[in-house]
Amino acid sequence: MQSGERQIHWYIGCGCLIHDGAGRYLLVEETKAQASGLMALPGGSLEPEELLVDAAAREAEEETGLTVEIEGLIGVFHCPLNAEGTFGVNFVYAAVPVGGTITPSDEHPRIEWLDLAQIDVLAQQGRIRGEHVSVAIRCFEGGRSLDSDTVTTVGPRVVAD
Repeated sequence: MQSGERQIHWYIGCGCLIHDGAGRYLLVEETKAQASGLMALPGGSLEPEELLVDAAAREAEEETGLTVEIEGLIGVFHCPLNAEGTFGVNFVYAAVPVGGTITPSDEHPRIEWLDLAQIDVLAQQGRIRGEHVSVAIRCFEGGRSLDSDTVTTVGPRVVAD
């Protein structure tokens, strides 16, 4: 990196669009410094040797307290540069809750079911983390689901006992 250039970090995000089947979606409030007070889909970074779908389900449970059933991949959303100064891709999966209890935490003190109109208002107010959130919901509501073989896992994978 040359002097004066800013360092940009990249990411691979895995998230869940958790829905109730009645047009509402579960969003979590962030407390990280770069996103404090913003609402987001439950999600986070892919860990080494983890499958994308497993990361999405893990993040959903960590952030909401709910166990989810993944229904399918809605889309891969490329963010060339976001407001946080990072770039990367978000793999967003449709999911439904199948267990657990919504459990707020210090990292996610507010967890709410919201409809698209409410989410759009928050987005207009700059209170949604990630432009992909509303786009993913519109894709889902339009019936979009990518084939299960859209993502092909290759190479060795260590399986924990």
